[in-house]
Amino acid sequence: MGYEDKLLYITPDMVLEAQENPKGWIYKIDEVLNPGEYASCSSVIGAWKVDSNGLFTGEVILNPKYRPH
Repeated sequence: MGYEDKLLYITPDMVLEAQENPKGWIYKIDEVLNPGEYASCSSVIGAWKVDSNGLFTGEVILNPKYRPH
């Protein structure tokens, strides 16, 4: 799996989050956070759009400011 493939990989946790938050966006973060803690801009890999059924639409926006931690 190449670098971009790893960035685009949808994790099982992302699938669960999408099912719990339909009609929105799921953000993939490369940082361990405590509840209520905000992610730094450079740790957000990107955003995945979720439809009204909690399924990914295929629309992805990668963060150009992302820096691996």
